[in-house]
Amino acid sequence: MQNNMSKNIVSLVLVFLFATISIINARSLKSSDNGGAWNAITNINDPHVKEIAEFAVSEYNKQQTARFELVNIFEGDIQNNEGGKKYRLIIYVKANGGNAETYYTEVLENKSTKQLLKFFPGRVGLLS
Repeated sequence: MQNNMSKNIVSLVLVFLFATISIINARSLKSSDNGGAWNAITNINDPHVKEIAEFAVSEYNKQQTARFELVNIFEGDIQNNEGGKKYRLIIYVKANGGNAETYYTEVLENKSTKQLLKFFPGRVGLLS
């Protein structure tokens, strides 16, 4: 039992370190876009933001025959442009009951459709 507890503590420490390093990297990198200004999403728990994140995971699962499950939304930005609204999010996902991993995603939403633009591990290029 003590061995399992030690493994759990080590796993939590590793996840925390990865998240911290990713935050530092994300803050030091800038993303260039031709659209309007990116603005931080102030209410990351907004149901529509969750809908966007769930769409990204679901669409990625379809495209890659993956089995990711949304765990949490860490942070995000929104950009208004001619094509609608573009969301870029840092999310935590689980695959097959494993540990939560950090992913970066971008979704373009207009009045009638959503389109997954990017979905990959890490936080590269985000957030202002």
